[in-house]
Amino acid sequence: MGANSAGGHAFGPFYVEFEDGTKIEMWSPKTEITGLLYGERAFNIYDTMVIKDKKNGLFCEVVFNPDRKSGIKGLFGFGSNSS
Repeated sequence: MGANSAGGHAFGPFYVEFEDGTKIEMWSPKTEITGLLYGERAFNIYDTMVIKDKKNGLFCEVVFNPDRKSGIKGLFGFGSNSS
């Protein structure tokens, strides 16, 4: 994050409940808005969204933007997949 961006994520799960009593638990991924002050504005989703259906024994992870550089890797340009 920088002066031209803002980010966040929800704390804790949110739920979707169906008429048959099935309750789906979801953990939202991290988000970032760039271009707040200058440049093209973009809404980015990154990290992992977790979806659980305990009643039916189902679990899913959806990975958004897996090649995104962050932390030390993003700061110094490490972790690039290019040769």
